[in-house]
Amino acid sequence: MHNSDLTAPLAETPATGKLDVWVIMPSSPARDVIVEALESLDCEVQLPVDAQAAVERLARTSPSLVLLSACLCRPGFAEQLVETLRDGLSSKPCSLVVVTKDTDRADDASWSALGVSEFLEVPTKVSSARIRVAPFCQFARLKRQFLDAEQRAESATRTQTEFLRNINHELRTPMTTIQGIAELLLDEEDIANAPASRVSSLQILIDHANELTQRIDNLLELSRLEGGTMEIRLRNESPLDILDTIQKDFRHPAESKGLQFSVTVSGAMPHTILTDAVCLKEVLRHVVGNAVKFTSQGEVTIRSRDRK
Repeated sequence: MHNSDLTAPLAETPATGKLDVWVIMPSSPARDVIVEALESLDCEVQLPVDAQAAVERLARTSPSLVLLSACLCRPGFAEQLVETLRDGLSSKPCSLVVVTKDTDRADDASWSALGVSEFLEVPTKVSSARIRVAPFCQFARLKRQFLDAEQRAESATRTQTEFLRNINHELRTPMTTIQGIAELLLDEEDIANAPASRVSSLQILIDHANELTQRIDNLLELSRLEGGTMEIRLRNESPLDILDTIQKDFRHPAESKGLQFSVTVSGAMPHTILTDAVCLKEVLRHVVGNAVKFTSQGEVTIRSRDRK
């Protein structure tokens, strides 16, 4: 179905899955041919009063494809009309095609300067019109599907980040309590009289609480990185301190698998480097973690040197 009354308001973008196409052309047999061809390709055709009416509608809804008649672009008006239409479409998942006669394309350079690269010669038969508009419709459908999939992926990433942010808070609170109580027990006056196994167990409890808290933070940072919302905070950091942290994180897991684990530093290392320590540690944890995980025997060594 198409809107044949040029003074009637445009219908909303169809929710039927059909391709929404706007045909901005004067009433003519050629327009009727194009409309019939589009409808045969499962398109919902809209006939705006003029280009300005179409631009005003873009504030509320977006077509997938716009066919604009070149005869509406009189000398001195072409730039204003096409640029206004393209400004309205710039943030929309929409394709713009200019319907022309051969004589209308005598100066393709002027169209190119306006950013118009898609043309459709005025058809005379429905069969030929169908063949000519089919590629434009197919591209518009693929573009719409891609953008819809992209939006769903972005929405899923935001949901995942929000979930991880909430779970971060829920897990951090009990872990902080466990860590605090263990540290209080280690600070008691009679701890010197406690069996060595008890002291060792409390220290292991604290270490594992710290590790789990760090892993929770890493999970949230990874989610932010995937979602493109991670902020890079550059500061002067000690590379040796960063390596020392990684060594403490992975020495025990490596040795528990019977692997030798070491960190070697070659040459004079700078006291500080400009980096985001959180991000750098996260990268190193993933690399070293995979090395430990997938190494069944032998050693895992981190070698660091000043490239200068």
